[in-house]
Amino acid sequence: MKKHNVFGKIIFWLGFFLFILGVSVNGTVGIVKDAPDIVSYYSLPALIVGVLLLLISNGFKKEEH
Repeated sequence: MKKHNVFGKIIFWLGFFLFILGVSVNGTVGIVKDAPDIVSYYSLPALIVGVLLLLISNGFKKEEH
């Protein structure tokens, strides 16, 4: 994380949080099996957005002088 700027770090941690949230409440592989339907419904979009944010965060690196 030393090579990323502040915006890249924020995007990384937000994506990581969404990914973990999506995995934990997923109906198939999730840790929380008795989650409400509305939460389980948003687990797959949270997974996808989380992975996309993790990939996008690699583009925000500090410039070398």
